Amino acid sequence: KDTAGNNATLTHALVADNASYIVDNSLVSVSVAENTAISTVVYAPVVSGQGTLSYEISGSDASLFTINSSTGAVVFKGRPDFENRLDANQDGVYSINFDTTDSVGAVITSQINITVTDVAETATAYTVGQAVIDLGGYGKLIAPVTVEGKTYYYWDRSGNGTSSDAGTENEASDYTDHQTLDRIFKYASDFTTANPAGFGADTTNTYRYATLNGVKLALPTANISDEFAVGTSVSSGSETNNVYDDLLAIWDAFNGGSEDLYTFGVPPGWIVQNYLSATLRMSDVHIHFGLDWGAIYPAWDDYQAYVALQVLA
Repeated sequence: KDTAGNNATLTHALVADNASYIVDNSLVSVSVAENTAISTVVYAPVVSGQGTLSYEISGSDASLFTINSSTGAVVFKGRPDFENRLDANQDGVYSINFDTTDSVGAVITSQINITVTDVAETATAYTVGQAVIDLGGYGKLIAPVTVEGKTYYYWDRSGNGTSSDAGTENEASDYTDHQTLDRIFKYASDFTTANPAGFGADTTNTYRYATLNGVKLALPTANISDEFAVGTSVSSGSETNNVYDDLLAIWDAFNGGSEDLYTFGVPPGWIVQNYLSATLRMSDVHIHFGLDWGAIYPAWDDYQAYVALQVLA
């Protein structure tokens, strides 16, 4: 039997090690409750025999999981969220192809469907500007700054309360890729109107909002037409007529009022790095902005960087 209780015998002749294997070779369906810890094994084969097998996963939702290539144990990279589904067709059923290979290269593939089930939750009570906001399985928001009347936080995705990549969430890292952001920040400012381009479509300056653990959030924009931003005399967050907005306004408020190019504008407690924005630079490439010296770069879907989020009341 496999861990789902199915009886299935490997149909390929995996006899290089003179062993008899029992592994699943059919559709397997398992369920897991939302917010399950990322260390929880959601699927693994049970194998009899003395030979050596290896395992890989592929398919539309494979990027959301990790697999132990020696044991076949599959775990989510981040705690699954019933309300914010990240699977490719957004039905809450995560599908992967599970490949079992023997020592001479014979392969059998199983389709594994993992359904995330709902759990009653209590949304986070928060006040815009409080020092730390808990996003549950999405980590924490820390080190708030108020610029142009808006409050932004560093997104501590690893959940350890600092800007170091050392927590227990998100594979112990704070950075993320834009494909993940596209799947989460998919609503207009009413938090109910979804991007008409469909699930997983690129965020834009309009479709960049989401609610995580009861907290209303916006992915910042990057309104810049040049490769490099020129600083202004702004040196705090109190102005409301800055020529820049969102990520660039943050940079301008923390670069010491410099009116030069290539200046450092990183808020205290934030990592000195590039930050992803909701703004498209080209038809399918987003802007990521370097708070460390005021420059923009292209961010393809799989480009990984850090994130600031605006918190709304």
